[in-house]
Amino acid sequence: MLKKIVIRNVNSIGCCELDLTKGEYRYLKENLLGPVVNPIALYGPNGSGKSSLLKAVRSFISLMCLPPEILSPFPANWFSVNQYISDGRSDHCLIEGSIELFFDIDGRRRDYFLETRADGGISEEYLKIDGETYLESHEGKDLLKGSRYDIEETRSSLVPLLRVLASREVTDEIIQDTFRFFRSFAYADVSSVAHGNFLTSGYFLNANLMDLLASRPEEVKKALDGYSDMPSFMVKKDPSVMTNGPLEEQYYVVLEDGNFEGKLPFAEISLGMKSQSLILALLLSLPSGAVFFVDGADLGLPPSSIKGFLKAIRGRGIQVVMEMHNTFAMKELRPDQIYFASWSKGYSSYRRLSDIYPNIMEVNDIEKMYLSSTFDADE
Repeated sequence: MLKKIVIRNVNSIGCCELDLTKGEYRYLKENLLGPVVNPIALYGPNGSGKSSLLKAVRSFISLMCLPPEILSPFPANWFSVNQYISDGRSDHCLIEGSIELFFDIDGRRRDYFLETRADGGISEEYLKIDGETYLESHEGKDLLKGSRYDIEETRSSLVPLLRVLASREVTDEIIQDTFRFFRSFAYADVSSVAHGNFLTSGYFLNANLMDLLASRPEEVKKALDGYSDMPSFMVKKDPSVMTNGPLEEQYYVVLEDGNFEGKLPFAEISLGMKSQSLILALLLSLPSGAVFFVDGADLGLPPSSIKGFLKAIRGRGIQVVMEMHNTFAMKELRPDQIYFASWSKGYSSYRRLSDIYPNIMEVNDIEKMYLSSTFDADE
């Protein structure tokens, strides 16, 4: 289970901590996944930093799976970089960005830290097991279990040591289990569905998402049937369409309404239908224990369908961290599941509702309090 994410100097973030562990609340227990709450929902006005946080994780996923020649360092906060340049500083603290992940595998605590410089290259990396350093890369030295690990060939300065060791099939269960966990991370940007840049994930690195969706039409349809105000439909592949044509034209949708059944090209259905069917296909295909980050999870989704969407997440054994605008979902979430993003003087910050109001109760209307700016007064 992923328990905590700490991000420093990436995108609009100065420093933030996203705690996924459960609080002391005794209601909505269906939103618990062992020691964590699930899903985690990020709220806030446009430009507050919701996407910045998720895209920081996307950068991490990219470093773990994309080809070395296209890797990029964590994008450092623009204002920090400008300050670094204007001050004429020689150290790198203002242009280094990092992500630290705290998680458990097989009952053992793991802490993985990865830091890059905006001018290129990994500046520090380590993996700790139950507080003890297991893997470390710093200042040109690669260490595994305290011993120097020599890498003969030159590797890209942005390929983490963990990835190098795992790809060499090093027979070390801790290395392989940790890397396998990171490979199960998936990031989806719903706003990019129409542009083809929807997904970043090592688990689906060579997958055709449309084939993935068309391979499980009944399962996706069953989940979608739990949504209100969503037509009943299935996505199928049309074998008669040339495969060198536009991807969306190779697939069609079977719409059902009572005794009516009709077909439409996938390209012709609504954004909400496209995005939700793809999100569900990914949820149904990810392995248990995976972590799914979704930017714009409720795009094109009416409030009446939120319950069905959250129900589809529950029971999958997959952690979900998502950016939301639809406040109706707050009625189905615990205070320890909700984070509020805000931006001020160049940096985004994130506050957990359970930290703002530790004693908030089930009878409180969180949505109404949020819409009336009650939580803003506690900044």
